[in-house]
Amino acid sequence: MAQLREHGTEIWKYLDEKHLEALEVSLASKTAALSYTGVVENWRIRHRLKISCVGLVLCLNNGHILFEEEKPHPCATLECWIDPFNQALQRPSEVVSAALQGQYERWQPRAQYYAVTEPTLDDVQKLCLQLRNEAKDERVLFHYNGHGVPKPTSTGEIYLFSENFTHYVQLSLFQLQSWLGTPSAYVFDCSNAGLIISSFLEFAEERDKKEAVSSASLEEENEKKAESDDWKRELKFHSESILFASCGPEEILPTNPYFPADIFTSCLTTPIQMAFRWFLPRSMVSGVRLEMLDRIPGKLNDKKTMLGELNWVFTAVTDCIAWNSLPRTLFHKLFRQDLLIASLFRNYLLAERILKSLNCTPMTHPELPPTWQHPLWHSWDYMMELCLAQLPYLLSTDEKQGTGKDGAEDPDQNEDLNRDILLGERLKTSYSYVSIPFFEHQLSAFETWLMIETDKPNVPEQLPIVLQVLLSQTHRKRALSLIAKFLQLGDWAVDLVLSVGVFPYILKLLQSSAPELRKELVFIWGKIICQDRSCVADLVREKGHNYMLDFLDTDEEEAYESQVMALFILSVVSGFAPKKLVEARALESVTSKTVLSKDSRVRRWSFLFLSKFIKNFPPVAQELFENDDFIRTMLTVLRSDESPSNRASVLYFLEFLPPGMPFQLELYEDFLLIRDFGVDIANVALSFIISIIEEKSDDASPLVRREVVKLTARTIKSLHDGDPTKVGYCMERNLEKDPLGAFLLRILLYLSQDPQIEVSSFASEVHKDLITSCRSEVSDNEEKDNHSTSKVTTNPDHSAASSNFLPDMKNASLPRVVSLEGISKQLESFKIESNARVDENEESQRKQQQNNNKQNEHTGNAWRLPSLYDWSQGEIMNLKLSDSVIGDQSPKSILESAHTTNKKMVYMPKIIDEGFMLSEDTIYHHRHQVEALEEHVVLDLGGSPVSSLKFSPMCSQLIVGTRNGEWSEWNPEDGTKLLCGSCGNREISSLQVIGEAGGRITAYTRYVLLTACTDSTIMLWRVDRYGRDIRMVFSCRCWSQFDDMVENMNYSRSSKKFAMAWEPNTAKIATNRRNPGVVRFWDLPQEMCFARCRVPLDSCIDSLTWTGSIAHMGPQCLFGGTDNGSLFMIDMRTKNAIETTPLEHSTHNDAIVRVNCQASNTGGHLLSASRDGVVCVWDPRKLSGKDGLEPITILQLGQVEFLSAHTYLPIFACKTMESSVDIFNVQGDLLKILIFKDLTLV
Repeated sequence: MAQLREHGTEIWKYLDEKHLEALEVSLASKTAALSYTGVVENWRIRHRLKISCVGLVLCLNNGHILFEEEKPHPCATLECWIDPFNQALQRPSEVVSAALQGQYERWQPRAQYYAVTEPTLDDVQKLCLQLRNEAKDERVLFHYNGHGVPKPTSTGEIYLFSENFTHYVQLSLFQLQSWLGTPSAYVFDCSNAGLIISSFLEFAEERDKKEAVSSASLEEENEKKAESDDWKRELKFHSESILFASCGPEEILPTNPYFPADIFTSCLTTPIQMAFRWFLPRSMVSGVRLEMLDRIPGKLNDKKTMLGELNWVFTAVTDCIAWNSLPRTLFHKLFRQDLLIASLFRNYLLAERILKSLNCTPMTHPELPPTWQHPLWHSWDYMMELCLAQLPYLLSTDEKQGTGKDGAEDPDQNEDLNRDILLGERLKTSYSYVSIPFFEHQLSAFETWLMIETDKPNVPEQLPIVLQVLLSQTHRKRALSLIAKFLQLGDWAVDLVLSVGVFPYILKLLQSSAPELRKELVFIWGKIICQDRSCVADLVREKGHNYMLDFLDTDEEEAYESQVMALFILSVVSGFAPKKLVEARALESVTSKTVLSKDSRVRRWSFLFLSKFIKNFPPVAQELFENDDFIRTMLTVLRSDESPSNRASVLYFLEFLPPGMPFQLELYEDFLLIRDFGVDIANVALSFIISIIEEKSDDASPLVRREVVKLTARTIKSLHDGDPTKVGYCMERNLEKDPLGAFLLRILLYLSQDPQIEVSSFASEVHKDLITSCRSEVSDNEEKDNHSTSKVTTNPDHSAASSNFLPDMKNASLPRVVSLEGISKQLESFKIESNARVDENEESQRKQQQNNNKQNEHTGNAWRLPSLYDWSQGEIMNLKLSDSVIGDQSPKSILESAHTTNKKMVYMPKIIDEGFMLSEDTIYHHRHQVEALEEHVVLDLGGSPVSSLKFSPMCSQLIVGTRNGEWSEWNPEDGTKLLCGSCGNREISSLQVIGEAGGRITAYTRYVLLTACTDSTIMLWRVDRYGRDIRMVFSCRCWSQFDDMVENMNYSRSSKKFAMAWEPNTAKIATNRRNPGVVRFWDLPQEMCFARCRVPLDSCIDSLTWTGSIAHMGPQCLFGGTDNGSLFMIDMRTKNAIETTPLEHSTHNDAIVRVNCQASNTGGHLLSASRDGVVCVWDPRKLSGKDGLEPITILQLGQVEFLSAHTYLPIFACKTMESSVDIFNVQGDLLKILIFKDLTLV
């Protein structure tokens, strides 16, 4: 049971990765939509603004005392860190104005600055008009300092000076709005500043309403304007102005002399100095004096200095706080649209924190949520603590030993304290600045979040900080790795990364030549482009396609995921600027990667890129097919690649080849056309493609067979509509009368009976459309009296046959796009050009029929699949970047693979849970004897004959298969039918539950069912008991006329019984063929027949079983029996060839009914039963005896119809013609006879 759980987990892993995630409906629809339209680009800052003009209005009232305001003594006096009452200053107001301008220039050096000090009403009017005249449609900033005038009035008027400085003059905000216009930003630093905001907004709403009414007549004339002008119209509203106020409506600015008088302005313009001054009394570091804070070493733009790094950290902290507190649209508007406004709002967050501690509440419009208690401020405090500990050592010795209490401390004590605070950092005697570990800590926090929150779509608060880390060369590699890992979480993660503003940084990094960044950077670009195709224009503009090609040229063994991303990016670029790729010699880089790469995914995306490249720039096909190594690789992948999507990608690539491609005959002899159609095919390429179509129509992968349908349709279209001199063949207009056309139509008809619903419905649609088009064209050229005889109809046999192979819609699993517009577009690509005229009545009838088909969910019209390229984008969305990944090996022989893999032997678990041990002791049988069997429940199957029964290994549910192709799951306790599925009128010969998902705590709600039908069809079903969802995830026909024709086999003695054996350890399947002595081996994950072997016996194989439960043989041996009583063993453990050994014996003289293998503590047993009633138990250790094979137990019963052996217990059961089931042990002792009334097994 433990082993079964393990195998079930592997099966579900295979199904989840290959059939459920990449092939889901929603994901397929999304990838198909992304392929053409991309996503809405709401993350882009379409319209950036800048403040081009700044007006500074300072009302300090120095020298003109018009009123006495009650202030404490001492009181705050500093303005822009200057004391205006200093007697040494000649014109203090002008000095403060110049200092304020210098502080603003740190944040916006390119703006025009205009200042007025002690202004009158006329001065402010001239200033505002000048600002608007200079700025035109750009934003202007109006900064008002009202510390020397009375507080604003209750209606929000601010005070200025009269011309003679005899009294104060009020300035209405309504008037200020008229002078300054829009767009504008305002900073009001005065007491009761909150009154200004409320009054400003009232006036703004009134003004906006009036302007909206007056401009209503003009809007009709401007309806045809581009939508890009909408943002300009929004900025014309005064209510869209940005306002900063230093305090609330009823609050007075702090007067503490420790802080400057313009504490709000100081926070907005000099945040680092203000943060240190506020934090110093709260710091535990000693030896730092207040005047030292005015001498912080470094420059703001130099991140290697203390001031520069602190400013960098402060930007990251405030960005992060705003990102986690504000709505996304508001964050983009305030922190990404205008550089100066973004700086002011970052600094405002500090102002809120400081002023809140002083009982003041600053205000803004738009209003921000409270952020002054955000936990990230503690990290900022810690970084300031570390910097304060270094500050005395970075300043001069005289400053450290200056007068005062702090300077009298022992230097040795300061050194010890500094060493403790820096947490073990090496103390340098030169006192050079030691970088603070803020970004290392935040990256570690983000990495921890990724390990914990991988399954939860929560927003990591460190994301804006990681963006800032990209500016550092020291941590850039780690930051890119974490961003790449974050993008693996899904498209929502990509949206967040783009929304936070990472795109400009990623775009700039394309100019970097650092090789250590390439793998992560390419991976990130792939995720971004998969989410938003508009980014390709930016990438091409920055020559990013050259960056991708350079990365492909490097031999990085552990960068396969990034190589896949690079190929995906180039495939998108090929649709945007194919000539750029031609100039960059992209074909050479990609073909070399196709030939030399060891990774399966890289080969697949190489073919997908080449498909897109040829489609968008056909001339490159000529150069491509001159490369013999590429052609050989293509054929190798097509025939023997382990990945079904790789084989399908080659067929997808062949669909876009221009007609008349030159092929060298001697290189492709194995792929030349085998059939003789009696026509002259001058083009070798055409023979090559037709040979591929015929061979791959029987591929085990539904994905490959679907591409065969498309390739067949495109081949017919190119032959029918193309120039015969170019395509090398002249096809008749009537496809049914043309030998080659009729053959291709038979291929489509054959695929229309495919067991996979998506393949059969697609082939049926294409076949029907081609027949309809051709017959319409022929009927248009015939006489009117013959028109009725050539009426467009479908083949009734074909329609009936197709209907037999259409399971319910819920049983399909391949991706589909249920867009009817997409269906019509896809069908148009397969229609043959025709000049036939369609009667209006016929047209209306056809439209009516289409509408009816739209309503019918079970018709083929309702199913459409995206292209293989769109389907493969599911891999791009779910691709994960690994630090050390060993790629898939290049295609190799299955013999080598079988020799080097799956060597572990099968162990026998102790099944203690069931109350017994593995033993041949008879005590077990005495303890578990069945005293009586009574009819417990009757299952009503509606008269369908039962052909197969199977109990679920981990549950009590019974799975029943019938002759009409339906299987169902029943509850044997009450006889209720739980689930059902249909194999399409195919008689089910056997059932096998190959994996169940669940455990002791969680119920077993999912399982995988393998069904085998008598027409040699196998199907794999994914069953979800909880969701009542059934999907056929894989199906194939295990017999093909094409293979028989190649091998020249004899049809005279074909087997009427389909035998299948499933090996759970290796996920392999063995089946018999209709021809004598042939066994085919299938690999389920690879979806291919990887080997065929012939048993040297002139008889048909009737039963097969793997020997995985026998310890010394393992899962690489196959035991079988034939219809004349012969036994054989196939050993796949040999390296050079599959070894087939007939087992000589004289026991069985009739057809073998069933063979089984059984585990035991002595090594295991092989069991066989023939129709004449002979049952034998064989010792597998004696199979190689020279004297022939002798059984250890022989039973002579009546005519035996069925044999079943327990996998682990040494018992088996036989069903005889006497309507009884006899249970024996391996010694031949009869343990129990079960007698049933009317017992029949079909």
